[in-house]
Amino acid sequence: MLIRVFWGFFFGAGKQKLNLATFQSPANSMARPGGKVSIDDLVAGLYSSKKSDRKGAVDTLADFAQSGAIERLPLEAFPNLYKGILTCLSSDRTLCTSKGLQKATATDLARWEKSADMLRRVVDKTVKLINNTVVKLLVRHLLESIRFGGKLVSAVSLNYCKVFCKLLEYPPHLDHLGLERWLELSKFAWAVVLGDALTADSSWEEDEGAAKGEDDDDDMALGDGQRSQPGTGRKATYNSMSPDQIACCTLIKHLSSSCYAPLTRATNDPKNPSGGSNIGSNLLRKFIRYFDTYANEATGHVDMLPALRHVLERMELNATDSFVRFSRSVWATLVSLLGSRTKDMREELLVILHILLPLFAWDQGKDSSHPDSADGLRKFVNTFEREVLNRGLEPLSPDALRLDILAEDGHIPAFYARTYRYGPMFSFSQAMTWVALDLYSSSLVHVRC
Repeated sequence: MLIRVFWGFFFGAGKQKLNLATFQSPANSMARPGGKVSIDDLVAGLYSSKKSDRKGAVDTLADFAQSGAIERLPLEAFPNLYKGILTCLSSDRTLCTSKGLQKATATDLARWEKSADMLRRVVDKTVKLINNTVVKLLVRHLLESIRFGGKLVSAVSLNYCKVFCKLLEYPPHLDHLGLERWLELSKFAWAVVLGDALTADSSWEEDEGAAKGEDDDDDMALGDGQRSQPGTGRKATYNSMSPDQIACCTLIKHLSSSCYAPLTRATNDPKNPSGGSNIGSNLLRKFIRYFDTYANEATGHVDMLPALRHVLERMELNATDSFVRFSRSVWATLVSLLGSRTKDMREELLVILHILLPLFAWDQGKDSSHPDSADGLRKFVNTFEREVLNRGLEPLSPDALRLDILAEDGHIPAFYARTYRYGPMFSFSQAMTWVALDLYSSSLVHVRC
């Protein structure tokens, strides 16, 4: 250690240099005398109170990110660099919100937006190089800065949401997110998707009436063809999603996939101390609201269906009553989506319906006051035969689902169908076919009973 300090003192290693000679910067980039930029000078520019200095540092970092040069920085440089970036973003935000966001000038908003875009580009290139301390700083700052007055700040919201997604796309960052941050991010993402107010003290408890899509306040209804913006607190009535909401669907998918997601944890909601429900049950109610509002929004379903599958797999044996209510509420919507042309969506739907079917069918026999279960099964069988079997799956036959090894007679193999056969070549698509036929046969049994 002493040798390193001695060497740095006499040979100028105190300032780390980034050689820019290896990449061509855009024609409109800043001139950099000598072709080298000191990291300390760059961070100082981000901390500067002068707009021109911050703009120059932002442009330089954007160039580094675009070229990939930022990936060659030493790992120990990233904590200070990110602190400088967050300080720059805080300065830009202060300029825009000091007198109210509506009074902010277009120039200040554009500067803040450009800084947010730079952050997104830098995170895209360095997400695997930063440590958990930096990730926590980023998440805390972005959650505080992305909203103002209970609404999203449109100038930076999309870039910030994409930063959240990029961070949690990397499993180590997702695994070390922590309970508090997981809860905060999940509340935020769901509030954006469902159009609820973005308040820091929002409740986890999901009202039963809201889960059914009921709205007691007629004044909150919007006219035909209109859709509320995220964070207004109004229910969306037009089934189209904004880019911010679509990005938050991706964020929900990442959060739900975490093995540390506290789905079975009690809400412990101070606003409703006697509620006694858990987070997973409330998430199921939020999914009901989502499918009621965006029944045909395929862009959002691409991420929300995997998120739903993760929640169902974790909650299947922990919230039976919530499962029954959920299956009864969304079964028809999920069945209608089987006609989707997106292969990934159809596969997710088959797995989800396969999980829900036992409780959905059990509900049919348990409570005769809900005949919709029997009708739902008949509609599923009809839709399956029309939309799934006609797309490459052969009709159900006993041999198609036989699992035991049959005797060698030269004609009948262990199990065989036109779409798959036993052996080492049994593929993922063939396994999905097996799931589809198993789901179909189970439905036929309940319908005929």
